[in-house]
Amino acid sequence: MDTLTTTVIVALAAAVLGVVGGIVAVKQAFALRAADRDPLEQQRKILAEAQKLARAGLCRFEIASGRAVWSEEMYRIAGLDPGAKTLGFWAFPDMVHPEDREEVRRRLHEAAAGTAAFETEFRIVRPDGTTRTVHGIARREVDDNGNVVYVHGAFIDITEHKEQPEVSARGVAEPEASTRRVAEAEAALDDARKALAEAEAARASAESASRAKSGSLAVLSHELRTPLNSILGFAGIIESETFGPAGSERYIDYARDIRKSGEHILGVINNILDLSKIESGRMELNEELVNLLVVMSDAANLFLEQASDQGVTMKTALPRSLPVLKADPRLIRQMLINLISNALRYTRRGGWIELTADRNEQGGITLAVADTGVGIAPEDVSRILKPHQTFGKPIGTSARGTGLGLPLVKSLIELHGGTFRLESTPGSGTVVSLWFPRARVGSNPGPGGWRKPGISVVGGAPKAIAGSGS
Repeated sequence: MDTLTTTVIVALAAAVLGVVGGIVAVKQAFALRAADRDPLEQQRKILAEAQKLARAGLCRFEIASGRAVWSEEMYRIAGLDPGAKTLGFWAFPDMVHPEDREEVRRRLHEAAAGTAAFETEFRIVRPDGTTRTVHGIARREVDDNGNVVYVHGAFIDITEHKEQPEVSARGVAEPEASTRRVAEAEAALDDARKALAEAEAARASAESASRAKSGSLAVLSHELRTPLNSILGFAGIIESETFGPAGSERYIDYARDIRKSGEHILGVINNILDLSKIESGRMELNEELVNLLVVMSDAANLFLEQASDQGVTMKTALPRSLPVLKADPRLIRQMLINLISNALRYTRRGGWIELTADRNEQGGITLAVADTGVGIAPEDVSRILKPHQTFGKPIGTSARGTGLGLPLVKSLIELHGGTFRLESTPGSGTVVSLWFPRARVGSNPGPGGWRKPGISVVGGAPKAIAGSGS
């Protein structure tokens, strides 16, 4: 039995037996799954070191979506922090020096079309204004039908090699030194080509395993969700005494515990499945015109009881004029649920959580979940955006999370072409913002359209309050 199967079967058991034991077992299964990836992690570390030595950054551009994956060395060459928003295939030339930009754009398009190879020198301009010279190599990858799927690139930083001949011309270096530097540059280029080949082999192996995993996930999804939904449905019937008195108040309490545990584990299963689909490139958006006022209010409503129990105030600030958003409504809801759940896990009694939405300066829409929780130390931010990484101790009796929520939210907003932003101050709280691009903004619903009241919970029974929309 593979570790993923173990994870979801333990999750199903937790829906019946209680969430605490189930979560412990789920974490153990995650540890096993992480151990399975160790050989690939070792390959990645070796490849990363080779890239540093060769000063070669690697990129993979996905043509259909425009998304890109950069290696850490590529971020360094570009002068960006690892994890910053990357430029996709069509936007990549924007970072190229204006004098070289059109030539690079033309050559990249020729490489994608298969009409010419891409191997050229050009300059890139970093955000701080400094310029680096790179030697770029790129090739395309096609599917069984001959359609271009990816363009893979290696970009070698040769700035020092280009500058040193100028020093030589001033008499500072000898001709032999220039010859040696040329040989070193050629050796670095060979190392980069080898690193690219090794990366391609590792990628092919990983994608083959990912495809096999995705096939199993499709079957597991049906086999696990169907009985779990039945458990949740019957627990709800008992809890609400739909067909008559349950006989004892304890039975109702037990049914409520089963329902809550089951809903939690169903959320974990959904996160696992969605993250796996994203990793394998098989996640598709089912786009609609989404009414954010309804979706955000409904997401907040799901946590009213929990917030009340914890003595946390929940608020919404949603303007009446908020336009509709072209997006996948299920994934929008999932992002909000993960963010609210995470905020509640680390917000003390007397604190607050606020959901906001408004137009941003780029003409898009920004959704945000802010809290007055324990906050996150700067050194922990990049770590918790990787799957299965958690931080700190949850407040009160809250269970520690699986470490899937924030990485999944980041992946889902990027799948929509947007940007994930996290700002946090230890001891003061955290704000997570989801920036949707202007292209996804629909028409304005009009004054008063789709307006829902704000929500307030302050340690007692939930109650509706007048919203603060403008």
